[in-house]
Amino acid sequence: MVLHMPPAAPHTDPSGIVIVGAGGHGRELHWALSAALAAGSSAMRIVGFVDDQRPADGLLERMGCSWLGQVDALADHAGRWVLGIGAPASRARVFERVDGVGDGPIDVVHPSVLIGPDVLWGDGFVACANVSVTTQVRFGMHVHCNRHVTIGHDCVVGDFVSLHPSAVLSGNVTVGERTMIGAGAVVLPGVTIGRDVQVGAGAVVTKDVADGETVVGAPARRIE
Repeated sequence: MVLHMPPAAPHTDPSGIVIVGAGGHGRELHWALSAALAAGSSAMRIVGFVDDQRPADGLLERMGCSWLGQVDALADHAGRWVLGIGAPASRARVFERVDGVGDGPIDVVHPSVLIGPDVLWGDGFVACANVSVTTQVRFGMHVHCNRHVTIGHDCVVGDFVSLHPSAVLSGNVTVGERTMIGAGAVVLPGVTIGRDVQVGAGAVVTKDVADGETVVGAPARRIE
């Protein structure tokens, strides 16, 4: 017999962190956040997840965590939160729902991340294990760099961008808001990629990409 338990009671612990989104990306972010908290001196802890879709029974419990309710339940939380949503446009939409709730977003930087001098980022920045960022790089808010991402000098990365595992931005690359760079994709030096672009996994981007386009292949070409 499967028991369907109600959501946990609201948490108001100001030292707690809630992950918004309990899908695969949110659960991977839980790992990165747990490692960051363990490596630091902070007394903060992960309270649980909120998600409009209830996770499968036992999925979060095996991680030592719990589902606190739908996204609107975040309003009952007085502490910090982080967006655990992989798709850039979806992350931007959920941000509009939770902006101003509690004590605001927290950055997540795994202890294995390498960051050089003069690198700046906006609120809600996420860098998972083995990310490498060199120098004079600028990130917008709620940018997510997944595992083994490499970012070269003088890159500018817009709000809500997602860089999937092992993506590479060579020097002086510009990436517009809500763009997704697929796993293993490489963007060559000096290339500008527009807003709301999809770069396919393994693509090699050799020239500028306009807003809203999808490009795949090596060299990358536009598809409908």
